[in-house]
Amino acid sequence: MTAIVVNILIYFLLFPYAQKTANSHMNEGPFWGTVLLGLGLTSLVIGIRRFVKNLDRVELLLLIVANGALSYWVYRFFALCCEVCVNSG
Repeated sequence: MTAIVVNILIYFLLFPYAQKTANSHMNEGPFWGTVLLGLGLTSLVIGIRRFVKNLDRVELLLLIVANGALSYWVYRFFALCCEVCVNSG
């Protein structure tokens, strides 16, 4: 459930803002990509530590799925370009 909410917030709030800054040549995509990468790695480390401590496979699986979604967004943020420049050739 949390992964769905995070993906919806990124899609409707954060990604349009980053695209708007990329279109004005002040690209904040790599910054947000780095933030999401840090969050993903931190949650993965926490998940692995909890798995080793409690052997809770369901929680580890959910964190891996959430990190898969975050890795997709990290790629999308690092690949942002100005749409006007890309379309003009």
